[in-house]
Amino acid sequence: MSVAVELVVLVLFCFLNVLGHVEGGEIKNLKCQVCRAVVDETMFRISIVDPKRMIEVGSFRVDSHGNQARYEVPYAGSETHLTELFEEELCTHMHNYGEITDQEGRTSIVRMSSKEEKPVKLTGVKIDADRQKKYLAACEELLEDHDEEMMVVFKKTDVPQFVAEQKVCVDISGFCTPEDLVLPMPSPTLEEQEADVIEDLEKRLAETAPKTPEPVREEDDEGQTDGQTDTPIEAEKTEL
Repeated sequence: MSVAVELVVLVLFCFLNVLGHVEGGEIKNLKCQVCRAVVDETMFRISIVDPKRMIEVGSFRVDSHGNQARYEVPYAGSETHLTELFEEELCTHMHNYGEITDQEGRTSIVRMSSKEEKPVKLTGVKIDADRQKKYLAACEELLEDHDEEMMVVFKKTDVPQFVAEQKVCVDISGFCTPEDLVLPMPSPTLEEQEADVIEDLEKRLAETAPKTPEPVREEDDEGQTDGQTDTPIEAEKTEL
């Protein structure tokens, strides 16, 4: 093998190695972002359930006294609720996400519509069908491999979101590192919120703007305003 061929092979090997490293980093970042989105979506779906809604759980077996060990628990965060979320709903929301890059070149995913289905303002969001398929695949991988461990986390409905992210995305799945969780996930701006901010700003500007002084009417030497007299002017009588 000639020296030229060896150099070409070496350069190609280095290029493929660097490319693989870059792609590996992108996939890891994507999985981490998807995991954080799954945690966020799960906690939101739990929070909107009516706290008075109950579900009956326990064993249907009858004991020696003819009783069944059945009791009621809140539906929100129950095993039934979480199973329905994990199997039927969560990953379908991945098509609502797009990609955004901050000023320092960090790539994140962001929801393109609010969870309450209100219009949002999208600035700099990249929508890519192929990327959304990768979001879906990462979501399905997370839930298929770790659904039972995740249920343990979300059954405690009062767990703070940053704690849930740490447990699910770092400790359980390994999709993220602790450093990945330092920065908050980007969130869309509701158009109505933006309108309220603009309206409030306009009001403040109006309140702080200097007021135009009213014109001062000049008075003559006798203290009378120009064009005014102390006594009414009688109309001239026309002689018949």
